Amino acid sequence: MYGTPTEMTGNAEIKILKNNDNNKENGKQGWISAFEGLQLHLYGLNIIMDNSQLLIPIIYIQDSNSLLELNTMTFTGIKLSPTTEAKGIIHINYDNSQFIAQSCIFQNIQIQSKGGNAIRILNNGSQPIISNIKGSQFNNINSIGDSNGRGGSAIYMENKFGKCQTKSDTSKDLPPTGYGGGIFLTGNGEYNPSTKRLNLKGMKIYGNSADKAGQSLYVAMTQLAEWCRTGIAGEYVK
Repeated sequence: MYGTPTEMTGNAEIKILKNNDNNKENGKQGWISAFEGLQLHLYGLNIIMDNSQLLIPIIYIQDSNSLLELNTMTFTGIKLSPTTEAKGIIHINYDNSQFIAQSCIFQNIQIQSKGGNAIRILNNGSQPIISNIKGSQFNNINSIGDSNGRGGSAIYMENKFGKCQTKSDTSKDLPPTGYGGGIFLTGNGEYNPSTKRLNLKGMKIYGNSADKAGQSLYVAMTQLAEWCRTGIAGEYVK
């Protein structure tokens, strides 16, 4: 039992056996799903898969007041190929939820077709999503950007900072692509740097690439300069 004197040595293993059968994913949001405020805690697991390509996330979180905690988890050799829109291996889609990842490893991941990310956080409500990622590694992740050209092969996060209105730009036939090799971060409304909710202090991110800009990190939001100046020598950005 985890956390007891009799816990097993090393991680347990879960292998997804899709066997190239897309019917196994029909009508499902994720291989593991949490809805309506469910709190999901996963510890000490290695998640691998067969030679198939997944169409849906491995873990999908929806609805407000939900919580996902991953501790000492490894995702290896995952192939994701969503057919309708960009998805994440870990996909969180709503507001007022919390995501915690401690000592996790994402490695040797391929994301094709409509694109996506290892971790994809989308906020469709009015309340923020709280994310806390510590001591985790993202190695050898290859992904194309979503339909809007937004990258971040490791992490993509779109959060709410306040009330606002946005309008799409229909003047361009094709969206810009090639931004944010490792992390793509954007948000709506006014972000207050004094809250320190965006804290990348101590993060090590290197060896990434992007065709246009943001080899490791690309940020598009208000109060960007203030965020970079907060603390000592931009400590919350790097």
